[in-house]
Amino acid sequence: LWATQSFHEIVVVGPDAASLSHQLRQHFLPHCLITADPTGASKLPLFHNRNSTTETLIHVCTGNTCSLPVRSVDEVLNMV
Repeated sequence: LWATQSFHEIVVVGPDAASLSHQLRQHFLPHCLITADPTGASKLPLFHNRNSTTETLIHVCTGNTCSLPVRSVDEVLNMV
């Protein structure tokens, strides 16, 4: 499937990251990698320069290009 459609990386950071990533996983998104870091402590490259301790942000990236962060699951679903 990933060979015929765009592949998205969805990075959720901030205090409610676990909850929002769980909400995203309730949807059928076979072409998406969903990751979350509620603490901002992850050293993984995917989280580099994407941390927030005050608000929860969702970054959607496709083909090494990321959109501006959004704050709701509905906005993410419209993007992918």
